[in-house]
Amino acid sequence: MRKHLILLEELQELDLKIDGRQGERQALLDQLAELDRQVEEARLAVDGIKAELAAAEEEKLSLEANLAAEDENIVRSEARQKEIKTQKEYQAILKEITAAKKQKGELEEQLLQKTGQVEQFVADIVAREGDISSCSAPGTLDTR
Repeated sequence: MRKHLILLEELQELDLKIDGRQGERQALLDQLAELDRQVEEARLAVDGIKAELAAAEEEKLSLEANLAAEDENIVRSEARQKEIKTQKEYQAILKEITAAKKQKGELEEQLLQKTGQVEQFVADIVAREGDISSCSAPGTLDTR
């Protein structure tokens, strides 16, 4: 009889350990689910930033094309300046050149801002992808 009581006591201890381990396992599974949710949110954020990056790069290319066009306008206007015969034409060409140079300066400023924005997007993507890879490293959690 005493032997049976000892066995029952050992069985009860094992059951308590199993219950404790199952609680720990469930807590780890909950933690894993939360990490998976966070990784998915981060992936969605990265996708959003990539879309913004693509749009910013497209705008940057457009600004570069506009800047090249203004440079051509300036060169063309300066070349026409040598062919001018009247004061009125000269004033008009100077006005064109001044406006084109002003536009060029504004485009250069916008281009600098867009370049900074593109660089920031790239840095954000790299940082977030690093966070994602550190959170979703295989083998970090065994749920058996």
